[in-house]
Amino acid sequence: MEALLRQVFTRSDAYGIDPLKDTSTSLVKLTPNKTHPVTTDERGRPDLVSYREYGTCDLWWVILTYNKILNHRDLMEGVVLSLPSYQSIMTLLNSLASYETKSSQQLAKTVEI
Repeated sequence: MEALLRQVFTRSDAYGIDPLKDTSTSLVKLTPNKTHPVTTDERGRPDLVSYREYGTCDLWWVILTYNKILNHRDLMEGVVLSLPSYQSIMTLLNSLASYETKSSQQLAKTVEI
């Protein structure tokens, strides 16, 4: 029943990830690939850091979660961020999306019965 409610009442992101499922545990286990010192224009703008490092604004939440920053306003000039590789992020997100798809398929079979 919980899975059915999630499917009906929650919005998934572009990767099909359920926002009610905690993915931060898996995310922080990724190996850091490089560092990024926050510049003046990036202060409070994780989307800008995401664009400059990964070529997309969509991974801003990965940067904050990976660095255990709860509020984008805490992203201050001079802070040195650790960043996982784009490939490792995509691999994790795709595996989570695959898990969600399988769960949804199982739920559909259960509802049909």
